[in-house]
Amino acid sequence: MMIQLLQDAYNELTHKIKQIEKYLENTPEGYLKVRERNRIYSYFQVTEKDGKINVHYLKLKDKDDIRIINLLAHKHYYKKLLPIITKEHSIIKKFLEQYKPEEKYEVFDNMMPGRKAIVHPVFRRKNELIHEFVEKWKTEEWDKYVKYPERLIYETARGELVRSKSEVIIANQLYINQDLCIYRYESAVVINGITCHPDFTILKVSTGEVFYWEHFGMMDDEDYLNDALRKINHYIHAGIYPGKQLICTFESKNQPLDIRTVKELILEYFSN
Repeated sequence: MMIQLLQDAYNELTHKIKQIEKYLENTPEGYLKVRERNRIYSYFQVTEKDGKINVHYLKLKDKDDIRIINLLAHKHYYKKLLPIITKEHSIIKKFLEQYKPEEKYEVFDNMMPGRKAIVHPVFRRKNELIHEFVEKWKTEEWDKYVKYPERLIYETARGELVRSKSEVIIANQLYINQDLCIYRYESAVVINGITCHPDFTILKVSTGEVFYWEHFGMMDDEDYLNDALRKINHYIHAGIYPGKQLICTFESKNQPLDIRTVKELILEYFSN
């Protein structure tokens, strides 16, 4: 991130320096002198020829003079600015040329396997740490929701049992996209000191981030609706927000879960 910010700054400075240098090549001779009397400003173009100083009054009612005032004012500003940004440009360029972040990782990379087995490296690449975390997450056991096992009657593509046909749709689409995300069904999670069992706890493979997916399938029922709102508020109070770490889907008798919605949500959350 830091390197990209510096590279962006370097590229911007390169562009601005070229713009300013081109501008200065085409400005009028001399410089702008400004006088102020009773908060009224007067402008003069000061030039030098054959050792003689010439001062020309610039009229604010004359279009050509106004143009010269504008050009000379910017000329003064740019001549002050140019050495500052040129110096900054040079410093960033030198840093980018000398900064080799990979070298600290390569010390461990280039060690013999026998030494690697003993040494605990101080620096690890982020993608390596994420990969290790993902692989560990895949094989870890998790505490499952044990109440009402008789309601687990629908089988997913992964061979597990869930509680509704809509959960089958979600589970199957997550399973199809396991290169993007890995899920746990009704895994125990402590949120704000309370053990909860989100419908799906999902790990984003590319970043190691954890998301929760709650499907609310009986929104016609008032008691169920109130319970759903209570559950969503519990997430919010724990800093887990819908549209960010929390994915919510809903359905009613007249509006069943659409598989296209599930597919789009998975791509939106986990494909980048």
